[in-house]
Amino acid sequence: MNLDIFTLFPEAFDWFREQRPVRKAIENGASFNARDYREWTPLKGGRVDDSPYGGGAGMVLRVDVVDAALNGVSGDGDRPRTVVLTPAGRTLDETLVTELAAGASCRWRSFCFCTPTRSSPVTGIQAT
Repeated sequence: MNLDIFTLFPEAFDWFREQRPVRKAIENGASFNARDYREWTPLKGGRVDDSPYGGGAGMVLRVDVVDAALNGVSGDGDRPRTVVLTPAGRTLDETLVTELAAGASCRWRSFCFCTPTRSSPVTGIQAT
């Protein structure tokens, strides 16, 4: 199994990589890559964001940056299944994990638009 996490904060996943089940999976041949969008941004200065539609405070990750990151990792080959973490998605529970694990592809991508913490569990998932 290969897991690519796309995030603005790859260092935030260091603690996750050191958790025993993840560490054991990596030792047995799985890969875990926390990938920084800034490595592929086509914009100057490592910019990855744009103003929110309609104005206001906040940050919106640019689509061209996400596309450049996906192409940078996949190249011209087929893109693996993509999993987007979102509050609007299904709750990540054992049933959903079983469904996802039964999928044809064992290479997964997860997009994280926030900083994960030990006290913030995954509240939703949307697979595409």
